[in-house]
Amino acid sequence: MYKISIIESQPIIREGLCSLLSKQLEFDILSSYSDFTELLRDYESSQPDVVIFNLNLCDMNEVDAIQKIKERFVNIKILIFSTNKHEECIKCAFRTGAHGYIHKDATAQQLSNAIFNVAQGQLYLSTSILPVVMNSFMHSQKQADSIESTNLTARESELLKLISSGYKNKEIADSLCLSIKTIEAHRSNLMKKLNVHNVASLTTKANQLGVMHH
Repeated sequence: MYKISIIESQPIIREGLCSLLSKQLEFDILSSYSDFTELLRDYESSQPDVVIFNLNLCDMNEVDAIQKIKERFVNIKILIFSTNKHEECIKCAFRTGAHGYIHKDATAQQLSNAIFNVAQGQLYLSTSILPVVMNSFMHSQKQADSIESTNLTARESELLKLISSGYKNKEIADSLCLSIKTIEAHRSNLMKKLNVHNVASLTTKANQLGVMHH
């Protein structure tokens, strides 16, 4: 039996998840919370195998929440439950330590499968999100030759896409789970490598290399 905790800010969804999952003999619903800080306060009494965590904006507060949960519960598995299908949010969730990402359009059976997968240490990605990930992969493959000619690192290539799409430093930092200072350093190195001196020139170069963000 897998012990489950649920973090969901909307009461009707939180209660619905508890009701749905409690009907399955394989799951023991330990607790449910509106905020991750409540789970951290219950650290001594609550030792879940899987935390179902609502994530929508993928901002620094939510990223910080995932990191703090992972620090406190070393062996815990985190399953993101979200309405967000944005590529950068999905990447950020897995980079931060999530084991699964399921969209809220999933069926009850898909949610159960996701919980089983992450509880057993496997990664899980919702079927409705797979096209987003595959499109991103295919686009990245097409960029490979152009990127190689610039000697950019994977992080610099990712940063180039975001800057050329008009994202500000703070937005990029939130998206990539990095500090603003780190983003500024990457940005400086990027401009030196591409021999440009402003964002307009950087955008032009990104377009030439075929790495404009979509």
